[in-house]
Amino acid sequence: MAGLSGSRVGPWDVMAASPPSESCISDGPGSCMLYCGELEVGALGCCEHPICYRCFGQMWALCGVWYCAICWEELAQMVFGKKLPPFSTIILSQHEKKYDIYFTDGNIYAFYRKLLQHECLLWSESRAFPAIVELEQYMRKQHKLFCCKLCVKHLKIFTHERKWYSRKDLAQHRIYGDPDDTSHRGHLLCKFCDKQYLDNDELLIK
Repeated sequence: MAGLSGSRVGPWDVMAASPPSESCISDGPGSCMLYCGELEVGALGCCEHPICYRCFGQMWALCGVWYCAICWEELAQMVFGKKLPPFSTIILSQHEKKYDIYFTDGNIYAFYRKLLQHECLLWSESRAFPAIVELEQYMRKQHKLFCCKLCVKHLKIFTHERKWYSRKDLAQHRIYGDPDDTSHRGHLLCKFCDKQYLDNDELLIK
């Protein structure tokens, strides 16, 4: 899953392991089995494979993936927390109905809500908006900055990870890519309809 800080591997790169008898985060922060970073806040399902709440938030909330990325078991519920015992013994508390996620306390829920917010981070005090569309309008009027519509539509990343461009830099991004990201060489232009597409895969599908 691209977009989050650090080097990531996909679920196909991780060998499924037998569920441990006790959660890896029962004694505090461990390592996310996908991201290999510290488990500041962990997410745990019935299969007992802990991943960080950022990875899981991206999978469920952004990508609509409702299974464990380690063992591929379909998950009906997930619990977010800093210290989690085995899943079957967890007492469920605060609940978010949209994605059927439970939280061990209000602070963990606040972490999760912060992750999904659409915020302007250019001021000392961040300002949140109900949707990315409202944030785009604000950034355009207040800061003369723009995000790439194709990237917003197709790249499943959190709003705080998105790049904002001046008009000149946005044009360069769409045609040539970003100077600091050699993996992106610009959005392809169809020679027949004169419309740009995210990449070669999307162009061929169309």
